[in-house]
Amino acid sequence: YNPRFEEYNPMFEEYNLTFEESSSTFYKSSSIFDESSSTFDESSPTFDELNPILDQQDIANQM
Repeated sequence: YNPRFEEYNPMFEEYNLTFEESSSTFYKSSSIFDESSSTFDESSPTFDELNPILDQQDIANQM
């Protein structure tokens, strides 16, 4: 039995909790990243939709 181990134990517990918190923060930011990724994918077709409109403007400008 080591009494010094008992002294370290509360510190270890605190460290453990901090690790848990940073882990969950990481997962949160990870899921936010996934959400923004899918939002980006959704906005991508909008760019394709704009493209023909821009082409038409080019044709109009050339006339």
